[in-house]
Amino acid sequence: MEDIKTSTIRVPKNILEDIKVYCRKAGKPIGEWVETAWSFISKNDFDIYDTESTPFLPVTKEVEKERSQVEVLCKLMAEFITAQKQNQLPAPELIAHASEEKARAEAKIQEQEVGSAFVQL
Repeated sequence: MEDIKTSTIRVPKNILEDIKVYCRKAGKPIGEWVETAWSFISKNDFDIYDTESTPFLPVTKEVEKERSQVEVLCKLMAEFITAQKQNQLPAPELIAHASEEKARAEAKIQEQEVGSAFVQL
């Protein structure tokens, strides 16, 4: 660290409390927080008064490559899952045919039950 001169920066009380809490959790002094924040703003050429912009954080080539690989893998998995769902669902005509067969079988069972009831009398 450079030769540190003390100074006072005016901030609203609620923001100062938030900074104090953050610094306590991180185990760092408030001055270091201010220095780090200013370094971030300077390094990223970030205008804090521009409400429409967001800070730019550079991404390494390795991270970018990993991200694109994950995206490709997710697309492949989505395609596979979609294909599996389509393969598992029977065609509508098969469902209709099965429903007709079920209705016939249930009707046959009812006929047999009615017929067996007459035989038992």
